[in-house]
Amino acid sequence: MSMEQSADLVLGEQQHYYTCILYDIPINLPLAQIGPHVVADPESDCVKQLLAAGSLVVPHQLHVFKEPLDTKFGYLSFFLNTKPQSDVNDSDTHQLMLEWIEKDLKAQLQKVQVSVKLGQPPENHSSVPFLLALNRYAAVLDPAQCISTKRIETFLLWKMEFNREGHNVKFNTCASAQRARSAATEENPVDEPEGHNPLDLDAWVSVGTLSARTIKGREFVWLKREIKTFPPLLVTNNDFNNATVDQDKLFTFLKEGLQPLVTVTP
Repeated sequence: MSMEQSADLVLGEQQHYYTCILYDIPINLPLAQIGPHVVADPESDCVKQLLAAGSLVVPHQLHVFKEPLDTKFGYLSFFLNTKPQSDVNDSDTHQLMLEWIEKDLKAQLQKVQVSVKLGQPPENHSSVPFLLALNRYAAVLDPAQCISTKRIETFLLWKMEFNREGHNVKFNTCASAQRARSAATEENPVDEPEGHNPLDLDAWVSVGTLSARTIKGREFVWLKREIKTFPPLLVTNNDFNNATVDQDKLFTFLKEGLQPLVTVTP
């Protein structure tokens, strides 16, 4: 399923949709051992408060990539199903969901030595508008240049640090969600006065930062295999396990490939 098709499915009924990134996953840990630890514990205080507000945390997707790296990484997504008649403020529900991810989900996954982080701007109730914009405008995710855009997207979200200033909260409106759905299904979505179009690049403020120095070791060789335009490897004595990349070229590649949605630092 494409990003656009997935977005259309998600935004058809849901306003709250969360993407998380799994990382530092032990190479030999089976996916089947991770699955039980992503289910919300009904005894959790956050889950109880969400249920009292008419909201249910529902796992949607769990995928792990096993690449020639020291550890595995992947992504995890959730719906937050809320009763239509619920009178609880969306922002309050959102904060409870963030608290559940930060405290409970992290603790649950640590039981199998897996780390997790939020994979979207923390002010946004849904990851879909941001991921639509990222896939449209990030040159590094050009399908013509990547073997798998989803693998690279997930890897980059792992390396990113999201801002917490809340500059992109405008994409939480119902109208913006509907425009994201329209953007996912139309080549040239029609502009409307209400809401914000997630494919209007000028509407976005940089969502966070990615430091070129967070990429290291075997990741260079893997990225060179995955992305045609990745900078040349620097290899000594045919030792690819210790290959490097010129840091200035890496910085330029990432900057040109991610900005202005993501700020790249050396």
